[in-house]
Amino acid sequence: MAEFLEWVRTQLITQVSPFLPHGGDCDMVDFPHHLNCGDSAIWLGVQRLAAQRSVTVRSTTTASSYRPDRLRASGPIVINGGGNLGGLYPVHDDLRRQVIHDFPDRPIVQMPQSVQIADRTRLEDLKRAIGAHRDVTLLVRDRRSLAIAEREFDCRTLLAPDAAFALGALVRRPPRTELVVQARRDGEAASGQLADIPTVDWTQAPMVSTRNLGWSLANVAGKSGRPRPSRAAMTWFARRNLDHAVDILSQGRRLVTDRLHGHVIAVLCGIPHTVINDRHGKIEELWHAWTRRAPNVTFMPTWSAWRASQSAPTVRRSTG
Repeated sequence: MAEFLEWVRTQLITQVSPFLPHGGDCDMVDFPHHLNCGDSAIWLGVQRLAAQRSVTVRSTTTASSYRPDRLRASGPIVINGGGNLGGLYPVHDDLRRQVIHDFPDRPIVQMPQSVQIADRTRLEDLKRAIGAHRDVTLLVRDRRSLAIAEREFDCRTLLAPDAAFALGALVRRPPRTELVVQARRDGEAASGQLADIPTVDWTQAPMVSTRNLGWSLANVAGKSGRPRPSRAAMTWFARRNLDHAVDILSQGRRLVTDRLHGHVIAVLCGIPHTVINDRHGKIEELWHAWTRRAPNVTFMPTWSAWRASQSAPTVRRSTG
């Protein structure tokens, strides 16, 4: 696994480095102040990339707390990566468009995204904003997204791994059972989930928990107008989210997950696992672009295919 992690991290650094000038500064936009641990892993990965380039982060902001006067760096504006470009989660495209409009003379760097066209009107609005800007770089994390981006947007587009791979190897916790199954319960979940199997997920937290406390602190700090406390609170919350993800995924000696970052974080932890494709095919695209090289990982197109594989020897397994 170490060889794969070094390879994928090198691919990421190679693609991102030209747009994060060494020793410069930047503003970071679209901090994920919610309980999706995968977005926190991306955020921490982007911060790691900035630190490795000795780039000073002058400000951080969420979608809800964005104000142009808070972005004061002389270098690029860096927008967090993920799977929210194309209208699937409108608030993020609205923020992207606003940032591009507000800063016509600053470089804009969109960290690696999956592109899923879900709202043509919003996509056209974003296309116009990007087309009117002189310096937008759009990094995408799979070849299907690259083809869409090259067709739809008049800007620099590049293929790069998910930013969470900048974190490098993570330490898994000792397993407590043989198998843990993570299944999402939102609009990206594929059909055919197996109701007879107990599952876990990371988007819920008890009302009294360090994660919910962190969410509150990040939310308040993000609206306070004080960059240093805001960034500290956000980073603390993101780390708690990542720790929570590692705790959940480490429960079993083996893992089955249908979350893209359940898969990515399991790879970083070296957890043997099977990843099930999501409704939009983002996982399969990431698999073909990058993670099929990782050892001890199996891809399955559906939950029913995974169930069938438990009694059949022919599964699609990485050769790592």
